[in-house]
Amino acid sequence: MRWFTVAAAAGSALSLGVQASKLTPPVLPLVVRTPYLSTWLGDAREPPWHEWPMFWTGERMGFSIMATVPDTDRVYPLLGRAHDSLSLIANPDYNVSFPAYLGAQFDASTTNFSYLIPAPELSTSKPVELTLSFLSPITPTSTLRQSIPASYLTVHVKGGFNVNIYVDINGQWVSGNRGSRIVWELDQRQLGDSNKGLKAWKIRRETELLLSEERDQAEWGTLHFTGPSVSYLHTSTLNPSPDKR
Repeated sequence: MRWFTVAAAAGSALSLGVQASKLTPPVLPLVVRTPYLSTWLGDAREPPWHEWPMFWTGERMGFSIMATVPDTDRVYPLLGRAHDSLSLIANPDYNVSFPAYLGAQFDASTTNFSYLIPAPELSTSKPVELTLSFLSPITPTSTLRQSIPASYLTVHVKGGFNVNIYVDINGQWVSGNRGSRIVWELDQRQLGDSNKGLKAWKIRRETELLLSEERDQAEWGTLHFTGPSVSYLHTSTLNPSPDKR
């Protein structure tokens, strides 16, 4: 009888442990590689478009992702609040709608956010399944790879119609001083003899302050915001700063 009681108690403890592991933490990592490259999703128990991402100190960061369906006027916020800027356009060509948010999954190096994007009107297609996957790799067997402050965003899409992805960042990534003048330089490179290549914005302070910090952010160095060469890149001053929201 005692053995049965012990076994039942152990089973109850295991059950409670499994249930506790399903709790959603208050913040989730997005781009986390060094103290200077450390961006998180705050209010992680709300949809990812509820608030701007933040630096590890709590400062808001300009980082946002949206989706659009070609030949429609719908914009679907996925992360951050860049969709707020659409209200600044006198005659907007887009209407903001919200996808079905399916939740987040995470481990030591990866955070995934999953959504359903509705099909266009009069379409017989099912909603598109879309996942934003943020990878901040951990490579303990390679000190070289581990020393590279690089993080990756992969967009997984499954469905019967096309979806365009918009990713937006601002100069807050390279300076904690909101009055800093930021330089954006376009860089394009081919990958070997293939037709594939990379396109990137190289973002830095116009006047770097070596080994100096402002609000715990580095005031020197260059951020490389890189994607495939088929990406369309542009700069704009339309989007409001997260600090001005």
